[in-house]
Amino acid sequence: AFEMTGMKVNNVAEDVGSGFSRSVNDGRFELDDRVIDVAMRILRQRHRLSDAQQLFNWAAFNHTNGSNNNNEYDSVGSTTYSEGENVRIKCSVFKSLLRLYKDENMQKEAVNLIDICVKKNGQNDKRGVDDFLTSLIHWPKKSRDGTHIILSSHCQSILYALERIQHGNNRRRESDTDAFFQPLSSPYQPTYAIWKRLLISAVNVAKFESSTHWKLVNQICRAMMENVPSSSSLDHIVLRIGLDAAELTKDPKLAHDVISWAWRSRGLNKADEVFSEDSKDFLDTENNYPNTDDGIHYNDSDPNVWRSPESSPEKVSHHVHVPPQAYLRAIRLCVAGDEVDLARNMLEHCSKADSRIPETLIREMYTLVMAGYAKGGHVDDTKQLLSEMQNKGPRPSEKAYGAVIHALAMNKKVAEASEIIESMLSNDYGDGVKPVPSSF
Repeated sequence: AFEMTGMKVNNVAEDVGSGFSRSVNDGRFELDDRVIDVAMRILRQRHRLSDAQQLFNWAAFNHTNGSNNNNEYDSVGSTTYSEGENVRIKCSVFKSLLRLYKDENMQKEAVNLIDICVKKNGQNDKRGVDDFLTSLIHWPKKSRDGTHIILSSHCQSILYALERIQHGNNRRRESDTDAFFQPLSSPYQPTYAIWKRLLISAVNVAKFESSTHWKLVNQICRAMMENVPSSSSLDHIVLRIGLDAAELTKDPKLAHDVISWAWRSRGLNKADEVFSEDSKDFLDTENNYPNTDDGIHYNDSDPNVWRSPESSPEKVSHHVHVPPQAYLRAIRLCVAGDEVDLARNMLEHCSKADSRIPETLIREMYTLVMAGYAKGGHVDDTKQLLSEMQNKGPRPSEKAYGAVIHALAMNKKVAEASEIIESMLSNDYGDGVKPVPSSF
């Protein structure tokens, strides 16, 4: 190792000389983690990529129990390898090699380090693995010559690697037709923060490379819902991204699932436990999306969690509670995608959540769901929702009555529709709502 770096042993003998030890039995020397760490740092500083790879491969795949076998070693890019059980390679070594890979835009080789890093450090240095994954996700946007770097495949590869850590050998590579990922037996599991960083990185890819990559954002959202520990609380950034992905990929079920995830992530069994602050206070609180430590941020001019990406910016607080407007946006997406039953499920939770939710929002949600049922000619569902509004509130609007009339018309029940119009004209319902021209 010192021969590779061009160092003289006696110059550093006082600090790391103990890293060398002679084996009494076979007379071969042993490299410990301190020597490997120092050598890799120097190789990184001198940009000696080939030597750094050679040192890393030897330490990771060939150096077993203090012996240097003469077998041909695997490369870092391989997903199958034979490692020495007693060899310790610090996370700082992985980060040093990663820096060299970033300089040369070697994305594939960098991603292949994940397996080895988790195997070597997943048990004893989970924070170090987190730091390595954070650095890996935060890939440079431009190469050293100024060329723009395409990062969509990089995010996709990291997603597959994280899923492999969670599930083992159950996902096939897109690039390989007949090869499966190797399962990993490690106690390490990616944290919510790691998944969130990958999600934000994928959003930036979709915003600045191609809108088609919102499908990747969708995939990461679903992977988070499946793999993030139940003790983690969903925050507004991830909630906003999930709704954006649902809208831009035309996936209304994702919108419903993200809202449901917000309920589950806090261990909520009843919707009336969701809110803890007045809606007006929520709307008036300013807190933009925070930047992450490594510079990754959800670069959106609109920090409002419930608005569509094209909407004007508004202020929003950064708490785990689901804002009423997020429900409204999710319901709109479900109704527009003909998933009216999912919209009704969210409506039932939201209408019971908190008496401080503005009545105008509850009324709009009811009207949206009723319009969705009316479009499909579902008379019974539409009439049932109208009955709920009349008996429990909020007060129906002319659009709510119009939805019932439309559903009846779709089923050619003209007489019943006429009766509703006459009752509205005579105020039989007692709510003072009069029919509008569209009702006729």
